[in-house]
Amino acid sequence: MSKIVGQNKGFKIEKIISGLVNDKLLDDIDLNYKILIKKIFNLSDSSNPIVKCFKKEGHGLEKKTDLIFELENQRINTSVKSGSANSVHQEKFDSFLDFLDSVKQLETSEKDLINEFHWCDGTIDNKGLVEDRKPKKIYANIHPKRFDSYIKILRRYKKEIFLRTWVGSKNPPDYLIYISNISEINSPKVLNFNDFLEAHLNYKEKRGNIGMLTIQNWNACLKGQDHCKESSKHRNDVQFKTKDIKDFFL
Repeated sequence: MSKIVGQNKGFKIEKIISGLVNDKLLDDIDLNYKILIKKIFNLSDSSNPIVKCFKKEGHGLEKKTDLIFELENQRINTSVKSGSANSVHQEKFDSFLDFLDSVKQLETSEKDLINEFHWCDGTIDNKGLVEDRKPKKIYANIHPKRFDSYIKILRRYKKEIFLRTWVGSKNPPDYLIYISNISEINSPKVLNFNDFLEAHLNYKEKRGNIGMLTIQNWNACLKGQDHCKESSKHRNDVQFKTKDIKDFFL
């Protein structure tokens, strides 16, 4: 299985989980999911309610929850992840920059630096030549001091970036459910979301990390694909990934 779970595979996993537990008595559910549900709802051993599990649709920043579990009029929102290097968030670069500025106003020089390392073409406005476009890692190695300053700026927003990429504005997840791969769907692991946030804030960062997150241009179009009329590719989105996610559940 690819280390990054695509959207269709993610939907398949969510559908399987829902099928395993929805509209069933707790005692009739697979043991591992029974343990999971008892943990997140803090149920006693004698409880045997009917469990509901469903997906609430949404998009973009409105929604980060994948599955909602419900029993006895109580709901728990969960985010379902799989693999080891998950893409967790994507949005327009301009809206992300506006978000940072709204949290704490950026200096013009700071905005320029963030722009520079998004485009990686030697400009702050995406007006460089196609042949000047570089992969971010290479561009960072060419300009190491500026790159370190750029990451230092983003780390000032470590908590806010985490909440934006993981929580969303509606139905934020209470727990993360981790499935190592689809063949091990019956071996879920669960983590309280607040514990995950704490792990992010205390993460031992390597070069380029913002907590446990990394940031990149979603599609750098290094060969100029964005200039092709038939292409839907562009360089305008920023993408966040989290590495080593499985380690927090083991």
